[in-house]
Amino acid sequence: MLEYPTVDKQVRREQMFVFDKLDGSNVRAEWNRSKSFWKFGRRHGLLDASTPILLKAPEIINQKYADAVAEALKKARVLSATLFFEFYGEHSFAGNHDVADSHDVTLIDASFDMKETVEPREFCKVFQRVPHAKLLAHQQFSAELEQSVRDGSLWGDDKLHEGVVCKSKSARFKVKTDAWLERLRSHCAGNDRLYKELE
Repeated sequence: MLEYPTVDKQVRREQMFVFDKLDGSNVRAEWNRSKSFWKFGRRHGLLDASTPILLKAPEIINQKYADAVAEALKKARVLSATLFFEFYGEHSFAGNHDVADSHDVTLIDASFDMKETVEPREFCKVFQRVPHAKLLAHQQFSAELEQSVRDGSLWGDDKLHEGVVCKSKSARFKVKTDAWLERLRSHCAGNDRLYKELE
């Protein structure tokens, strides 16, 4: 299966599509016209008993997305696709999930016909009637906008989950809120290697 590309932390001062970054775990689903969703994976590898909580994802994906995705991809004349989702619950944090939670998945990205992930403009167009990560802005990612993400002030009461993922035709990067990073630092309890791995 195609793996989700790494999203770096190198901020670009250019026109970006700014999406809400959900706090969860990446899961993947292979789709084609004849079999619908037929193969499922985590960030690296297929879903299996090594990550039992994520085994809930296929049922949720099928219930929430099967019909809407089929309609959208057939309209776009896509024959096959890898769809990338975030799996999360109310108490999910830094890849850890509470088994008592009610979990959900949200579409965050896609690759069509074994090509690279689609450009954000095309993603928004193809999936305009399909639930996906919230588009917060489409504008120049200025120093002021970056700071408003970090301090959580830009969207007021519409609280960011973890930060944002910014995408353009040629670049993608993530910016996390100071509050989320401070919570992560506490969670890692002085383990700098773990902090660097999760930030």
